[in-house]
Amino acid sequence: MPSPIDSHSSVLISDRLYVLFGYFADSGTLSNAVYEYSFVNNEWICLFANSPHFSHNTHPKARFESAVTYLPSKVDSIYAFGGTDGFVRMNDLWEFNLKTKQYL
Repeated sequence: MPSPIDSHSSVLISDRLYVLFGYFADSGTLSNAVYEYSFVNNEWICLFANSPHFSHNTHPKARFESAVTYLPSKVDSIYAFGGTDGFVRMNDLWEFNLKTKQYL
């Protein structure tokens, strides 16, 4: 189960809820983590651990208030656009592959 988080983004695909990004109030840090909640198994799984060290080539900068969606024809991916780190408004688009558990 993720730590208490607010201003996150989420998307429901079938019987699973995916939670991305947000603000960890207990530690005062931003997140770029991806969590999956299974309604069938009643359990949380961390698919991508929070990585505060930004790498433009491998994963997005931690942020909150992003738009997140998926395409019904491509349910193995989640798409995230924009957000903010509290100082900079971002306009980047990221794909998170649910099978490889990597940002593209």
